[in-house]
Amino acid sequence: MTISISAGDRQRRTVLRAMMVVTALGGVLFAFLNLYRGLWPAAVVEFAFVAYSLILLPIIGRTERFRAWAVAYVIPWTGAMLSILAMPGASPSVFVWPILLPLVLHFLLGSRLGLFVSLASFAGAALLAWFRFGAPIESNSFTVAANFSLAGMLGLALANVYERGRERSERRLREIAATDMLTGLPNRNLLEETFDRLLAASSQDGEPLSILLMDLDHFKDINDAYGHAAGDRALVEFARRLRSELRDRDFLCRFGGEEFLAVLPGTSKEVARQVAERLRLAWREQPAQWGEGADVGSHSVSVGIASVGGDGTDLDTLLRSADQRLYRAKAEGRDRIVSD
Repeated sequence: MTISISAGDRQRRTVLRAMMVVTALGGVLFAFLNLYRGLWPAAVVEFAFVAYSLILLPIIGRTERFRAWAVAYVIPWTGAMLSILAMPGASPSVFVWPILLPLVLHFLLGSRLGLFVSLASFAGAALLAWFRFGAPIESNSFTVAANFSLAGMLGLALANVYERGRERSERRLREIAATDMLTGLPNRNLLEETFDRLLAASSQDGEPLSILLMDLDHFKDINDAYGHAAGDRALVEFARRLRSELRDRDFLCRFGGEEFLAVLPGTSKEVARQVAERLRLAWREQPAQWGEGADVGSHSVSVGIASVGGDGTDLDTLLRSADQRLYRAKAEGRDRIVSD
């Protein structure tokens, strides 16, 4: 099965897989060192995590539920690290890991969960250091503890601020990629995802669902007579009127060029035809100015309709049916609706 992976998700997968490889290689090395030193519990934990890393390594590259698998790996990894810190014979140098961990946790888990797990691991490491080494009373011990703590808190703060900013930028980029900048409507990038969601909800509720594929008639004539700026104003005005006539629950997008598509949940083909007729009349009977002192006068729209059931059960099939009917509406003289 082929899955669609964003650039950010691809980077997270790469980082997590690198983390697994480093854990496996380092785990084998430190497991044998701990066996040599007689630290059997630490060696067992490290060997177990080497096996766990190797099992999950191929899954991370192909799973659609990356965040869930990342949690399934990172949380036990953090717990294993803290358990090793708690062992009396463990080297104090292991305490460097809680300082570095927030960077990885925020990147893999996001700002909220990454912050929570980072705080928990940092607090756990601090408590373990307290129980193992006692309160840092001497000046040297206090200096070491203060440096570790300040470095950890600074790294945690930087990781959280950076990740929150990155998430905001990513959300903004997704919005830009899914929005038609001229009309402000969603574009085709959101269509499949939204249609699947509306179809699932309609199926669950036992409701019908229909789509309207609409095309402005003689749009080229507007561009030729009044210029492309006038054509842009026609598209913006048509989008505005569609939004005013349709319900909030309906999904409306610019399908391409002068074509617009509306997904109408809870709407049978008969009702969809009534909606399309209302849109057609609203566009034809309310003149709009395309240019300074220029009125196109009679302008119209053609509509093709398809409904879930008799016309298909998936988006591609419904689009083909609606497109064929839109072509018929154009061929039969435009300014009309074809639904069968």
